[in-house]
Amino acid sequence: MNDSNAYSKTDSCQAECAGVIKRVHAELRAKCQDGSTAEDVWRAHVSSSNDAVLSEYATSMRRLATDVWDRRHGGAPELSRISWLHEALLSYHSETELARARAYDDRLAARHGLMPHQWPSASELTSLEAFDTLDVGSCYGPFCGLPRLRVTALDLCPAAPTVLRGDLLSVPLNDRTEVDRASGQLLSLATGAWHAVIFCLLLEYLPTPRLRYECCRRAAQLLRTEGSLLVASPDSAHRTANGPLYRAWRLALATLGLVRVRYEKTEHLHCMVFRKSAHPEQVAQEALSQIAQDAARGRLVWSRHSKVPGSSSEVPEGPSASHEAAPDCPEPYQLMVIHQDLKPTVLKTEMERTVTNVTGVVEALSELPLL
Repeated sequence: MNDSNAYSKTDSCQAECAGVIKRVHAELRAKCQDGSTAEDVWRAHVSSSNDAVLSEYATSMRRLATDVWDRRHGGAPELSRISWLHEALLSYHSETELARARAYDDRLAARHGLMPHQWPSASELTSLEAFDTLDVGSCYGPFCGLPRLRVTALDLCPAAPTVLRGDLLSVPLNDRTEVDRASGQLLSLATGAWHAVIFCLLLEYLPTPRLRYECCRRAAQLLRTEGSLLVASPDSAHRTANGPLYRAWRLALATLGLVRVRYEKTEHLHCMVFRKSAHPEQVAQEALSQIAQDAARGRLVWSRHSKVPGSSSEVPEGPSASHEAAPDCPEPYQLMVIHQDLKPTVLKTEMERTVTNVTGVVEALSELPLL
């Protein structure tokens, strides 16, 4: 097969598989806008009665990853999401990076009048043979077998036998990780036990900011102190086009005690590493203060919806919902917006000051350390 035919076949595969993935994402968001709660929509989506859709999604994602992306990046591994996340995980667990992160925690403790954390020897961590890693939304287990990773891979509909079946949003979190080996079902996950949690192309699957935030909250519970949450989110736009959204993510995750220690915009991805601080309450306190300041200055993008007064029901999630009743300051979960949530009319009215004044946003949010 000549090169032109090979590229044509690859393009056709990409269009077909991407179409399936985008359709599922759009349908989930639409159902949440129709009045159903996000929790009910997600619960129905992951149920066994929806296995046909889950299987089609998993197959499309695997084909897209292996038949399109991996082939294109075969000659340039630095462009691969897998290579970036693997390198970032190992780099974070180096003595140099740990020392830098620990120094920030020590300064944070001093600002809040706390005693410095009693750190274990960095060499105890950096010399580990393998890091316990949870790969959520793994699909076909691309991180399994990579050097120095001891991977537990999890997906709604596994596309490989090395991947367990389960939903991070519903699996019990307790003092141990349990698996039904016969069925490949994940029964529970141990909290405070993981060196790393990976969300590779995961958060955009979740249809609302609330579910994305809850997913990150659970990741924070699973991580050890100093553990890392690694996130890759797709975006082929220019580096600064959706920058305000991901800067808002940084504040949202800081309210969970997760400090961003690395960020890179590649050609098609936003790649981020967050660290679980030894002082999560103080990190959250400073983040909440920054959110309030930036909201008052009109420098934040968030999903403007709220509880219906006197009721437990919710206005459907989305930046276009309940605009007039929007609070003056968002809840942290409302910052977990992705660009697919936004409609052109919303972009004009609600993001106007943010998008046209990117420099101001950078200055306001850069007060959080460890960029």
